[in-house]
Amino acid sequence: MNEVLDPLLRVPGVRCVVLGTPDGVPIASGGDLSLTVAAEPELGGGLGADAVCGLVAGWLASLGPSLGLVAWDLPQRIVLRAARNTIVVRRSPNALLIAMLDPGAQAEDLRLPMEGALARLQRVARRPRTSAPPPALPSRDSHKGPASENADNDVLPFANELPG
Repeated sequence: MNEVLDPLLRVPGVRCVVLGTPDGVPIASGGDLSLTVAAEPELGGGLGADAVCGLVAGWLASLGPSLGLVAWDLPQRIVLRAARNTIVVRRSPNALLIAMLDPGAQAEDLRLPMEGALARLQRVARRPRTSAPPPALPSRDSHKGPASENADNDVLPFANELPG
C-alpha cells in the first residue's frame, strides 16, 4: 500500500493518510496519527487509525439520512474543517481514503492527489497475484504412491477391493 499512500504523504500539510473500508476498518495508514496536545493531557494516548476510520464511518453514516432527501447519493469527496485539523475523505465503492491536514493547510490542494491515489488503488486491486496461495487440499495428481493407483478410476483408492 506504500505506492498508494506515500505520494499523498509528500503533499505539504498532510499529517497522516488512512485507507479503510466503508464500515470503518483500517486497511493501511501512514504518517503521524498521534494527536496528543501538551496543554490537554486528558485526551489520552492519541488517535489511531482505527479511531480515525471509525470517526469517518460514523460521520458518513449520519450524513446519509440528512442528505438522502437532497441528493441521490453521498458525495464522493467530503471535507470536515475543525479548529485544529481538517479531515478530507474521498469515497470509492469499496474503500475510504482519509487524509488529515495540519492547521492552515488547504483541502483543495488534495483534490488531484487523492484522485490519483484512488486510481493507483484500483490498479493495485486489478493486478494479478504473483504467487497464488497453496490449495487447501492436495490435488488428485499430486499423489503418486501405491495407495493411489486406482485414483483415476475410483473415488476411493480401495474401492476395487470391496465386495459387491
